[in-house]
Amino acid sequence: MEAVISVEDILLSLAITIALYWLVYKFGSQQSTKNIDIKNRRHIDVLYDPEDDPDHPKRATVDIVAVHGLGSNVDTTWTWRPDQPGESVHWLKDNHMLRSKIPTARILAFNYDSTWISNAPKTRLELCGEELIRSLHDFRQNKDRPIVFVAHSFGGLVVQDGLIFAQSEKEFEYILRSTAGFVSLGTPFRGTGINWVADLAASVMRFCGSHRGILTLLVYDSPQLRDKAQRLGRLRKTFPLPMLCFFELFQTTFISLPFQLNFFKAIVVDEASACVSGDERLHLQTDHIKLNKYSGPEDRSYLSVSAEIVKMCKNVATIVNRQNARNDHLPTGHWMVPFERNESFVGRQEVLDGLLERIIPVSVQDACQTTVIEGLGGIGKTQIALEAAFLVRKSNPTCPVFWVPALDVVGFQKAYIGIAECLGIQVPAGDNAGALAHVKTALSSLDAGEWLLIVDNADNPALMFKSDCLASHLPSSCSGSILFTTRTSEITSRLDVPSAGIFAISAMSKQESKTLMGTKLSKTQMASTDSLEALLEILAYHPLAMRQAAAYMQETKTTPARYLQHCQASDESFLKLLTKDFEDKSRRHGPPYSTLVENAVAKTWLISFKHVLSINPLSGKILQFVCFLSEKDIPLSILPPAHDAVELDEAIGVLQSYAFITLRENEQLLDMHRLVRLAIRNWLEETGRFNTIDRCG
Repeated sequence: MEAVISVEDILLSLAITIALYWLVYKFGSQQSTKNIDIKNRRHIDVLYDPEDDPDHPKRATVDIVAVHGLGSNVDTTWTWRPDQPGESVHWLKDNHMLRSKIPTARILAFNYDSTWISNAPKTRLELCGEELIRSLHDFRQNKDRPIVFVAHSFGGLVVQDGLIFAQSEKEFEYILRSTAGFVSLGTPFRGTGINWVADLAASVMRFCGSHRGILTLLVYDSPQLRDKAQRLGRLRKTFPLPMLCFFELFQTTFISLPFQLNFFKAIVVDEASACVSGDERLHLQTDHIKLNKYSGPEDRSYLSVSAEIVKMCKNVATIVNRQNARNDHLPTGHWMVPFERNESFVGRQEVLDGLLERIIPVSVQDACQTTVIEGLGGIGKTQIALEAAFLVRKSNPTCPVFWVPALDVVGFQKAYIGIAECLGIQVPAGDNAGALAHVKTALSSLDAGEWLLIVDNADNPALMFKSDCLASHLPSSCSGSILFTTRTSEITSRLDVPSAGIFAISAMSKQESKTLMGTKLSKTQMASTDSLEALLEILAYHPLAMRQAAAYMQETKTTPARYLQHCQASDESFLKLLTKDFEDKSRRHGPPYSTLVENAVAKTWLISFKHVLSINPLSGKILQFVCFLSEKDIPLSILPPAHDAVELDEAIGVLQSYAFITLRENEQLLDMHRLVRLAIRNWLEETGRFNTIDRCG
């Protein structure tokens, strides 16, 4: 049967062609500029990050990823009336819109070139989906953070293809397992009945660089789209992610003429195409173009869409845990780490990036990889190592990870016995020496494969390196990697770690510190910004000191301003706060470990003080002397006398290795850490040395 083309169809096509020529003439230069911008900009734009919130910084708990539709301008597609600055509303970005409903959500926009009418890239849907997944993989540092996708029109097909691609590639499957929701705004899962209009336009505009490749896919009920929808359905049987589909009720006007004469109107994506069988579907009282544009917080469509996004974000942890539980059949390596993941961990991204380049087994060939995290007690070394361990597990689930505390021999031996049990090594009861030898031999064998061993709190040089030392029981394999945490650079030096493997940890940045406090304090407590910033400065941006202060304020409902007053009242009242112990499960070892770790800041350095006194008496004298002075600009000339310059250099070197002091560049002045100074004075008083110390050396 031959198709009959009516006069009306011919007139309609002619009118559309004329309108398209006019659009290219009027907007062609703008379209070209937009293409250039897209090609030169990053793939992911951050529209809102709660960690960067100047008023109430907090840790992001979910990533909302917005994906725009075909031919959209990525800068205006989510905006109501973008051409009228005073009235425009960007519902993903403006502070009174979505971010106010989900304050802990980081909101991202995926940039891809969806141009088709002029200067169009010769791409296809599969490449767009792959680009989405690869871009998220490269951009997201926290691989465990759940994702909720929000996609308009063709963007939903990009998300669909991205999820299918992620399932097919082991490297990216974690993104699929982290996906906790998908909100679709008019996605043509079965195509559109008006694709012929766009196809005609693309044919007419070939001289402007149009490309029909993507458009041919959008034929209603096309076999390709049916196949993709079927693959998505099979995928969701394995990864049951929630999905909600919105569809339009009103026709979209494509050509408007004067006197409200609308030449061409149509439903772009009907209900049957916009909704996936078996999933919840909701209608919006709008047309296709306005499915993702809302006039304000009371907009009817916005209330419906935002409510569903909020619901998904509230359930992200449950969904992701369920996803991972259904995939327990995946092979995993031994995991012997005595801590849960620290939900309050923030910042240190540059350090983590560097660590992951070093500690992944076999990242360096022909040698057992050795890496050290060093820094002052309580500065966050263990927490950084813990976060790195979880990141290694995420990126390489089959790699065994073992955690060994090195504070004392007993804890070290218990950990090795636990490793022996994991490896199936039979060790007679009480044969601790046998456990040490067997584990070392087993992990040193090439047959053991890849492994990561974390030796935490390797702070005592005598324990690590003297007779029957702990270091002698460490395995060595080209397929293995050992990560140490230590308070002293002497350990690092004696381990002969290359400079590329040394990560010296200093205080947190001001922004990181505020974000850390935001994970512990209430909004009311965080509201007094000036007092909080002054308090953080007094606490020297020291992580343990800040956690201790936050714990006290949580327990007593004290404001930062009040806590600051206590700190400023006198050294005695400040010391009283610094010596208060507090519960911190992130520093509490679980079974089979029994190592006791001090949480109070003023007490956490006691073991280091004792080490200093035992290995270098002059260092001890200097430490006890300078604690009575100001912590800044202390001349070397007033220090307790040494026999010669070499002895003085050695004594100062010991104190520097523990990060107790910092020598100025001119090497004639030194600074002492503020909290260390107070802690030493407290220790002298508690041990009865306060009144007997020879202050003149």
